[in-house]
Amino acid sequence: MATIINGSGITTPQLDGVIVNQNGVNVADDNELALKSDITYVDNSIANILHGTVLQVVSTTISAQGSTTITTADTTPNPSIGMSITPKGNNSLFRIDVRWFGEAANIQDIVAHIHRDGSRINEANTLNYHGLSMATQTYGVAANNDSTPEILTLSTLDKTGSTAGVPINFKLMFSSYTNFTMWTNRCFGAAGNAYETGISEIIITEIGA
Repeated sequence: MATIINGSGITTPQLDGVIVNQNGVNVADDNELALKSDITYVDNSIANILHGTVLQVVSTTISAQGSTTITTADTTPNPSIGMSITPKGNNSLFRIDVRWFGEAANIQDIVAHIHRDGSRINEANTLNYHGLSMATQTYGVAANNDSTPEILTLSTLDKTGSTAGVPINFKLMFSSYTNFTMWTNRCFGAAGNAYETGISEIIITEIGA
């Protein structure tokens, strides 16, 4: 019994020596091909079918509010914005999209990173003031700790590769040249009562290599 792989990647058992087209339809018989019981007939288009294809998308939203102290070392906010993904392919690429809602003292001095299993990705160095992005302030000259939250949107492509079935953990991290307090999903000075609150989110997309 041979295994047929059609143009859609669907495998179906067929009698040995049967030649099929990309849809698995019998088109001819050739007994010379049935030399082994495990003969596999493969549509030529299968070779690159996964290249550049989205294999899976996982995401999570974070609604809990919490604060943390941003330090000179990479520090994750509380609640943590991150998640794991179990790759479906080997050497896959991963696009990480993050939206953070919150407010911090001296947000202009805080930079953001994406960690992959505990290490920064796509950065030139590990200096505490060097990062992938920074939050956008929603206020002008006059700061208001009870309102005017900040928004961070960050997208990056991880080209480190993967091993199918081995989980990878991605996490949003922050660092600064000194210590600052940061609130997630609320304003710095007040929460609720007409002051802005929000939701943060992380989306991870696996792309076939």
